[in-house]
Amino acid sequence: MERLRIKSPSECLPLLRRYKNKAQEHFGIIALDYAHNVITTKLLFIGGVTNTIVDNKPISWAIAKSKAVALILWHNHPSGSLLPSEPDYDTTNRVNRLCAIMGVQLLDHIIIGKHTDDYFSFRVHDYDFEKNVKELLMSLDN
Repeated sequence: MERLRIKSPSECLPLLRRYKNKAQEHFGIIALDYAHNVITTKLLFIGGVTNTIVDNKPISWAIAKSKAVALILWHNHPSGSLLPSEPDYDTTNRVNRLCAIMGVQLLDHIIIGKHTDDYFSFRVHDYDFEKNVKELLMSLDN
């Protein structure tokens, strides 16, 4: 059976459609192999109407269990707004550092909206994943 290969953020949407109209925020990962083929899509946290608590431990366990070498974060916004919040950026930064420590590349963080093709991609909107990792590595050297 051939697995789905992710080459762009929009290719993640079919995997996430079931979370579009949820009344609570859902957060998960798409674990990928070396060629960016999907290993698994995993829901990790369910929160409230406006946010969810994202803990690094279940993320690290899911990465290790799936043997992922690349990762895409995703979550829905029950409000339908596609704009990331400050906690969304904080979570992205924190998980990006976790991935760097684990030797996994964080490729994107996608926020899904209520309509079929509504999404926000951190990478498309110029979030610099590599810069964030370089800053972490430099801070570890000090």
